[in-house]
Amino acid sequence: MKSATWCGAVLFLVLLALSEAGRAEPAALRLQECPPPAKGPALVINIPSFTLTYFLDGKEVKKYPVAVGKPTAPTPVGSFRIINKVVNPTWYPPLGGRPVPPGPANPLGRYWLGFLPSGYGLHGNNNPSSIGKAVSLGCVRLRNEDVEELFSLIPVGTPLTITYATMGLETDPVTGQNCLVFYPDIYRRGTPSVEEVAARLDELGFAGRYTPGEIKSALLASRYGASFISLGTRVRIVGEEVAVETAVLSGETLLAVRPVLTAFRLPVAWDARQQAVVSGDTILPVHLMGRRSFARLADLERVLGIRSAWNEEEKVLELFQWVIKVNGRELRTGAWYEDGQVWLPVGSVAQALGKKVTWDAKRQVVLNAEKEWPGRVRGQELYVSAEVLAEALQAKVTVIGGAKLVEVVPRGAGVPADGAPDAPAKEDRPTGTPSAEAPPVPAANEVEKATPVKAWEENAPTNGQVAPEGEEL
Repeated sequence: MKSATWCGAVLFLVLLALSEAGRAEPAALRLQECPPPAKGPALVINIPSFTLTYFLDGKEVKKYPVAVGKPTAPTPVGSFRIINKVVNPTWYPPLGGRPVPPGPANPLGRYWLGFLPSGYGLHGNNNPSSIGKAVSLGCVRLRNEDVEELFSLIPVGTPLTITYATMGLETDPVTGQNCLVFYPDIYRRGTPSVEEVAARLDELGFAGRYTPGEIKSALLASRYGASFISLGTRVRIVGEEVAVETAVLSGETLLAVRPVLTAFRLPVAWDARQQAVVSGDTILPVHLMGRRSFARLADLERVLGIRSAWNEEEKVLELFQWVIKVNGRELRTGAWYEDGQVWLPVGSVAQALGKKVTWDAKRQVVLNAEKEWPGRVRGQELYVSAEVLAEALQAKVTVIGGAKLVEVVPRGAGVPADGAPDAPAKEDRPTGTPSAEAPPVPAANEVEKATPVKAWEENAPTNGQVAPEGEEL
């Protein structure tokens, strides 16, 4: 009885403190950006977006969906650290009641990472459908496979930041599309105004792109789930990087037509009768959204010969008409034509040839021990003419103007027939985010096993079954 009374008092004090915090200046009225530490692992949770992001050495590694506290028992906001780790915790209900041993009936799952001694932590669940909702008594639930993955990555002492931001910047990891996202104000702490959103768009270089009415519609839609305003995708066209507005249709990303064709110096006109964009004698099918025309990447390639490739390392979409083949393999970047010459990325071609090359980005020259050659810097690459590439890399370069194709082979070798060379060049291997180096195994005294945990959680309805003790690591 005393234990139940003490737990009830603690719950009252915690909820009182959180309700007082809720009356402070709303943190959701502006976009919150909390840079993680430059070294080591770190976690950032944003309550309205129901996400937990794992960082390593200041770089985002992975984002996980979570469940958070209900409005009457909100998850605390602030800066914390992981203070303990438990495998197969026995859950002691905070308001008293029968302890629940490890097993399917335990609402904590198999893994617990505490961040407040009063009973708040990250853990698994016995109700997977709760993920993405505000349903706990303040703890943060993860999918069981996700918390198991994090458990091996996160040592005791890892910093944890919990924010409440109803406006955020997001990048689609597949399409590279950037969005200003509005999340539901689940704790009613305030949402940004139309004027504040317009000011943020102005800061991001999108002044006047959206009307007050369009902004208001996006804000109203966030009452029922996340809504967004597209900020476009980082696109590199003929060596120059631009932000191109994008739209999503049936899960496919479409690009705004006019800035793409203008960058390629292609004519662009609107045919009202055919409801299509006309470029010279070519008709490009488009989708109208508002007063803007958007085209599929497949149609840009089929109709205008504009190829595309996603640069995972730089997080930019490459668009090009001139294709580069090295030893018969097509690179995932292209050349561009200007001032009567084809310009090629010397670093990417050298890598595909298995050669080393040095350049001075500030002076825009390629260097070796005896000579230097001029080039043009675009993004993180130095582009050089076909003549310079041939001399600097000791390669044979063949420019086929009619096909907009450049073929490169080592000097003395012929252009290979179709088919794979003995070993694929590094440029052509599957690309992706390098896997993070495995962290050291936690010290033996860092992980507790089958330890009682009093947590601010609720149990899901069960059939009255209580599982036996779980296995230990």
